[in-house]
Amino acid sequence: MRALLVLLLALPAGAQTFQRQAGDAALTVRRAFAAYIKKRVPLPPPPAFAQQLPKRRVRAFRDGWDEALRLLRDEKDCRGLYAKHGFGFDEVVKTMSSTNYAFYDLGDASIGAETLDRGSVFINTRGLFVTVQDGLITLDRRHYDLGDASDVRAMILLHELGHQLGFFGPDHGPGLEQANAEHSLDVIRACIPGGAIPQIL
Repeated sequence: MRALLVLLLALPAGAQTFQRQAGDAALTVRRAFAAYIKKRVPLPPPPAFAQQLPKRRVRAFRDGWDEALRLLRDEKDCRGLYAKHGFGFDEVVKTMSSTNYAFYDLGDASIGAETLDRGSVFINTRGLFVTVQDGLITLDRRHYDLGDASDVRAMILLHELGHQLGFFGPDHGPGLEQANAEHSLDVIRACIPGGAIPQIL
């Protein structure tokens, strides 16, 4: 390692300048591609609610929806989580857009949301989707920082999407806390870079 550092320091100024320029050019290309993807693949609007909801609930859902779709669109590994189970981006978006999302009191505050079937997801009015204030969450007694409330809500929607598409098994009920945590961590590892690192609070 020391020899490599000496070699790099010994490079002619012109070579070092070329390396910096190459790095800057690569970054410019990545940013241009990201901008192209965003323009080419706009985020679809969320589905309409059958319920009459307070504006704060509608805003919270739109916050989570927009972030979930942004992660699916912009993060290759996030799309890959669903693609490896046979569900491409278009089918994933179609599934979410045709889902009947509804807010109900599910009793247990540890439940963020619950999937009834491929087309129905209940969001718990007592759960983290509604009550979250920042990016901190607890999974199976370990703490994680996802960044902000938008990412927490997005993770919950993407977790439920795994149930809707059938590749996440049951994870609510006695003895299933670890399964629930692993499903959430599968989403976090794929969709929220750095979010799966345990935190000491």
